[in-house]
Amino acid sequence: MIKSAPIRHSLLILLCLLTFAPHAHAQRDSGKSVRRSIRLYQVIKDGKSGERRFGFIDKRGKLVIGFDRLPKTTRAVGEFHEGRAWIYLRREASESVGSRGYKLGYIDERGRIAIEPRFDSARDFHEGLAYVRRQGFRGFIDREGREVIKVDELIKADDPQAKDFHEGLAAVGTRELEGRWGYIDRSGRLVVKPQYTFADDFSEGLAGVEIDKEKYGFINRQGEMVIAPRFLPRKAGFYIATIATSRFSEGLACVRLGESGYGYIDRKGEFVIPPQFKRAQQFSEGLAWVVAGDEKKVGWIDKSGRWVVTQARGRNFSYEFKQLLLIYKEELHDWRYSEGLVPFIIDSGAGYLWGYMDQNGEVVIKPGAFNRVGPFKDGLARISFDGKAGETYGYIDRSGHLVWPSK
Repeated sequence: MIKSAPIRHSLLILLCLLTFAPHAHAQRDSGKSVRRSIRLYQVIKDGKSGERRFGFIDKRGKLVIGFDRLPKTTRAVGEFHEGRAWIYLRREASESVGSRGYKLGYIDERGRIAIEPRFDSARDFHEGLAYVRRQGFRGFIDREGREVIKVDELIKADDPQAKDFHEGLAAVGTRELEGRWGYIDRSGRLVVKPQYTFADDFSEGLAGVEIDKEKYGFINRQGEMVIAPRFLPRKAGFYIATIATSRFSEGLACVRLGESGYGYIDRKGEFVIPPQFKRAQQFSEGLAWVVAGDEKKVGWIDKSGRWVVTQARGRNFSYEFKQLLLIYKEELHDWRYSEGLVPFIIDSGAGYLWGYMDQNGEVVIKPGAFNRVGPFKDGLARISFDGKAGETYGYIDRSGHLVWPSK
């Protein structure tokens, strides 16, 4: 997938392949978690001559993989998933590179090369397997780098594709406009034949699938349609391609029903919270972020549909939400609670400030001069600064203390 192109463009393509998952190492035969890795957080150091070096810290801010540990030819590195992180290397001048000057492999949690770089594209590990591509092979490898599932032999097409494994199944298909998608299991067996114009990941035993590019419903692991296709998928791009259905989270799925807007259904397909919202996101830790149909109310609701958090520091979120859309140019921020906290934004009059609040709307970390904020993961959250004393990014703990400054 990484072709001969400017480095920046290649990196952008590569980073778009990233997905994130809990750190659990799974055996291929069972798909069950057998060990839990420590959480490592990526840090970056820019050298005087412009070179960029990568390292990783633990939750205390201790450098676990030093900046001199990874090869000097490293151009990018992913986050750790199941004890592995992809690494993007420039080929040595002595190698026969052809049209590709870069290659991908994987490192372990000590910064050692665990899977020799030989791929043109590579994704994170999920349930013990990772999707990779190289000349002559498109499919999944295990944590030792063995090529165990050949997708290009299952899907007879010019451009066979596969998504990551979730709950023991992975969607496989093609990118053509009239492509069809199905599912394989961890042995590489086709368990749901390709028949859908879009197939999403499984979540809580169900997966959203699109019928003839119009509406989607949900199937179970046996491929049976258990919730009839009547919901509108999320579209994007010049070809109005589907990019997502909805996924079940905490027993509910956020779905859009025609002009009625978004609501939430249970696993039987019945609306628990009627469609009424202009925008809505998944439930997390018992709450979900929504925007009222008239956009006059923005905040978090509980599973009964009751508004729970609509303001912080006495200010409603509706105004800040509209400003946020202008800042992000319609890019939706992830408003899910994580480890009891969620970011919020206020307009200070001199600029936009980000902070974190709890499930009661109480401010836990006061708004600061951050221009990007991320969710808490095992006690730390990555934030970006807006010109604060030369800082560009850092990691904060739940008290707001800066555990790792970038400069």
